[in-house]
Amino acid sequence: MSMNTRQVPVLSGPQRRSHLLLMLFAPLPSLTLVSLSRYNGEDVPVTRRDLAHIESDIRRIYHLTLIARHDGDYRIEGNILNQRLCLIEGMRRALRLCPAKVDRHFLPLLEQQWGQLPAELRASPEQIDGVIERYLALLDRQAAAYDRAFLSLYLRYALIQCYLQRHPDFNQHQQQWLQLKSEYRSVTEMFLDWPLPDAELLCFTLLVNQLKTPHLPDAYSGEDRRLLQAVEKLIQHFQHLAGMTFNQPEMLANQLFSHLSAALERCHFHVGIDNSLQPEVE
Repeated sequence: MSMNTRQVPVLSGPQRRSHLLLMLFAPLPSLTLVSLSRYNGEDVPVTRRDLAHIESDIRRIYHLTLIARHDGDYRIEGNILNQRLCLIEGMRRALRLCPAKVDRHFLPLLEQQWGQLPAELRASPEQIDGVIERYLALLDRQAAAYDRAFLSLYLRYALIQCYLQRHPDFNQHQQQWLQLKSEYRSVTEMFLDWPLPDAELLCFTLLVNQLKTPHLPDAYSGEDRRLLQAVEKLIQHFQHLAGMTFNQPEMLANQLFSHLSAALERCHFHVGIDNSLQPEVE
């Protein structure tokens, strides 16, 4: 006598969806519902629900759309910069939540495409490792293992996009915002011998600010100094209205600066807020 028991899924919901999102950026000629289900080892109905969840998220946060073409091929469509921001967050999340899946599926596909690049675009392992170490130094924090794994993947992905001439399109305001960052000069010097156009240098500058947590000692640019002054005035004004004094105003200023700096970055690049946990909090 056998019991009809349902097998426990190998991946959790967040793991499934993070891996699916990354696979939607994989260099494959076609990505159907069946093939995406196979990559996650799940039934088609589960994958269909996961894709609906992904479509809702990327539409709200990155202003992108997930479409199923007439031949059943799933593709993410929208502004290249928005796609790149979505990929960056999706790749980082997948490497944290399901690194084995990334190594098994996405990495071999990327390496296959990498091997087809012209020699002048294929950086050596030594070049990649060297620029990763210099890049991690800009983050001003202890690097995690997935930071190195992410940068290794993303560097190769960016060079492949250079070959395909698919660069993020920054508007004039966004260009000026990034060029004023102290990291822009460091990134430019770091990639001086790499065949990267300015659009990719701007993207790597933006990436630094996504990977690091802003702190008061990092407030080097004019924009950062103006934000810090606004934060200090806000604290002083609140203390005056409330008739009280904060015990640690410097700590409060640091926390407000970090929060508002990240919020300003989202505003400049039209990135929505991931409020998926709001219903649970409420």
